[in-house]
Amino acid sequence: MKGLKSKDLIGVPWELAFALRDDGWYLRSGIIYYKPNCMPDPVKDRPTQAHEYVFLLSKNKKYYITMKLLKNRLSVITRQAMLTSAMRV
Repeated sequence: MKGLKSKDLIGVPWELAFALRDDGWYLRSGIIYYKPNCMPDPVKDRPTQAHEYVFLLSKNKKYYITMKLLKNRLSVITRQAMLTSAMRV
């Protein structure tokens, strides 16, 4: 990619989200998913990333999302992550 220096982050998740937006998708939200048991990075000159990006995209301007269902599922995942991290302490 033009303008990148050695060791620059490329930002592939966001580049993909922007490319999909340019292709007609609606980029509605960028969500950070915390990875409780991430693998350490093999490189030693930057911190380990303990998150991933999840994007909410829609092909239409109006869309339907069941927030109650989503919140219930996220609360289960959050409880599992909290229990897992508490057991590591």
